[in-house]
Amino acid sequence: MDAAISITAISNPNSGLNKRGQFRRFCEVVELYPQVQHEVTSVESDMDHVLEACQHAAIPVIVVNGGDGTLHKVLSFLSRSAAQGYMPKLAIIRAGTTNMTFGDIGLKGDLAELFKDLLAYVSGQKNKVRECSRPILRMRIPAENKEVCGMFFGAGAVYSGILYCRQNIHTRGIAGEFGPTLAILRYLLDWITRGKLIQSAVGQAQIDEQSVIEGEFTVILASTLQRLIGGIYPFWGDSKFNNELALTLIKSNSKKSLLSSLRILRGRAPCRNDDGYMSVKAKAVRLMIRGGFTLDGELFGGENKDSEVFLDANAMAHFLTR
Repeated sequence: MDAAISITAISNPNSGLNKRGQFRRFCEVVELYPQVQHEVTSVESDMDHVLEACQHAAIPVIVVNGGDGTLHKVLSFLSRSAAQGYMPKLAIIRAGTTNMTFGDIGLKGDLAELFKDLLAYVSGQKNKVRECSRPILRMRIPAENKEVCGMFFGAGAVYSGILYCRQNIHTRGIAGEFGPTLAILRYLLDWITRGKLIQSAVGQAQIDEQSVIEGEFTVILASTLQRLIGGIYPFWGDSKFNNELALTLIKSNSKKSLLSSLRILRGRAPCRNDDGYMSVKAKAVRLMIRGGFTLDGELFGGENKDSEVFLDANAMAHFLTR
């Protein structure tokens, strides 16, 4: 990379909005700024090569022009590079299908103005660009020798809700947060009434090597974000450390009410005492899951498959917002 390069933009042309025409517009804007190196990663194997070059050149800002899955690959690399002291600032552009992470820590605004502000930020000028940090959520599956990172993990209704959204909402051309928000409302109504849509996850959760919770769970949800789809935040446990993940467990036999559901979506404990609801902040969680699960929209496991999954918040990622 050229010594004058101060920002690297990584594009996934196959992400949701990029496939709908945004990629061409992004390329046109980036060409106006010679200080920005544009790398197109059409296949997954391209990503590590590009990020290794960024690390070697000590690029201070990386623009992620892709969806949650693209960010998932970037965070997995940075989780490994953190031990070597390389943690650039990330600027997330809304370019995916769902863009959940963008809703919390994305860089919002017109593309041309964004790059002007980013270059001014790199040169030390004060402007609308602000810094924030979030822990990276690391997921390990020992049986598959797999380790990946992201910001959001889910099982039970979360997993089946993603399948429902892809099959019944995205196929109708509904993208962005609106589609998943519709799916949440549909599932909420079904959960309170018939309970026909939700696929529960059977398993066990061990939190910080101490308490163990077993049963059939309607929801297993963990995240290091502070805002999820539609602005919800279904976590209400007390925080003790900076590098924690938030975990909520809802058992299938928990008492159901619309009021309790609305309180949970707003980050408040249910209005009635019920040990079927639990929300904590934790440094590490071990899960034994029978069923499918997701990390940042990528699907793992299966309906009749048993998986041992470890979650932790092992490093911090730094973002630029506006």
